[in-house]
Amino acid sequence: QAQLRWERQSAEWFRALSQAQAGSDAPTPTDLLRRDERWASLVALGVPLELRPLAWAEFSGANRLRAQVGQTNGAGGGSYSPYYASLLARLGEAEAEDVQQIEIDLPRTFPEHALFRDAATHGPLRRVLCAFALRDAKRGYTQSLNFIAAFLLLFVEEEAAFWILCAIVERMLPSHFAHGMVGVQVDNSVFDALARAQPRLARAMARLDALDAELALLTTPWVMALYTTAVPAEAALRLFDLFFFHGPTVLLAAGLALLTLKAVELEACTQLEGAYEALKNLGAITSDVDAFVTLTLAQLQIVGANGGAGLRALASARQRALTLEVARHQLSRMAYELAREHGRSVSVVLGPLAMLGEPAVALFTPV
Repeated sequence: QAQLRWERQSAEWFRALSQAQAGSDAPTPTDLLRRDERWASLVALGVPLELRPLAWAEFSGANRLRAQVGQTNGAGGGSYSPYYASLLARLGEAEAEDVQQIEIDLPRTFPEHALFRDAATHGPLRRVLCAFALRDAKRGYTQSLNFIAAFLLLFVEEEAAFWILCAIVERMLPSHFAHGMVGVQVDNSVFDALARAQPRLARAMARLDALDAELALLTTPWVMALYTTAVPAEAALRLFDLFFFHGPTVLLAAGLALLTLKAVELEACTQLEGAYEALKNLGAITSDVDAFVTLTLAQLQIVGANGGAGLRALASARQRALTLEVARHQLSRMAYELAREHGRSVSVVLGPLAMLGEPAVALFTPV
């Protein structure tokens, strides 16, 4: 039955592509797969396996990144573009710290899967991660990129996985994998606010508060690994379809969907460990992938209401609050060092700035 469903769905996609191509000068499916609302209903049903490499590369912005360095979509058949080949030729120049961490993470990455089971099969993943760390040396390698890259390699060729990984980190989530992971911290804060604003989650959130649960301990790995380590592969695959098409807001919507599906169980939790365990065991509630995707899309509509204006305002406010908090910590550290150097109390050094309040702190806030 599932096979028949996918065959019908694939036929729908190719029928839509044929119809679009008939009324367009675009010569290939890749040219037609722009982020256009005409594909939204089809993406919601899932992108056919044979079209995912094309769709993900286009929707994510990977094709545009390739174009910026003068590369096309590649020759296929396992050959590399000159740009990617040049990175591979220079892998020895990658930062030793990045390479060391990648080597540590390789055997931890989906070891149950044949493609990553032992050292002999780690070559493509190692090359993708090291090439990324070399391309973006300022950002370097961040843990959890191994899971994203590995998941991509299950469905696209090596160089395509590299470019899509670049698009995720550089275009879609630029502050999530940078120093300080500001984007993740903002997302955690926004997610908490969104969850508390939903009446259906009020009792679950109250129970988590009563248990002193820190939701960010769970939502951080959810977001950092794009749910690849949180939900079954089929559910993660469909989330990737939605994420590349609709953008990063899908990560918040998916988390709210998971929390909604676990709400009743959370309300009944009497111990902190039980609450955390409930939010780690997500396989059963996402086994009906279509239902999970439908709920995620419903949450996406709620979160993105009014063109997403409310969400942008909330994220902006949370980011400013976080940035000011970081600046305060920096000022406190500077004050402590100055006080120790000059034999004065910390309060004497911080006093004048404290009287000026937030504007003074803002002077130390990066633009």
